[in-house]
Amino acid sequence: MDFRETFSHTVKSTGLKPETLWDKPFVFDATRFLKASENTLAVRVYNVISAGGIFTPVWLISQNEAPDPEKLLEQSKLLWKLEQLQGAK
Repeated sequence: MDFRETFSHTVKSTGLKPETLWDKPFVFDATRFLKASENTLAVRVYNVISAGGIFTPVWLISQNEAPDPEKLLEQSKLLWKLEQLQGAK
């Protein structure tokens, strides 16, 4: 956020193995990093042997109240499954 690293979803930060890390949905709540004025959100992808990148749907959700990370994660899993089903048509 605003040119500071605020979140990392890596093998080191999650404890997940590389073969499972890429397929695990996750939630990042940026609320505590937001300013009342304009904010910048940037995503950096670490690309090893041409295997990095964002290749699944990503949602940026804005809410007036504090989000429930577990609820958001469950919603993202359902949306991901819906996208897969629609792509299979």
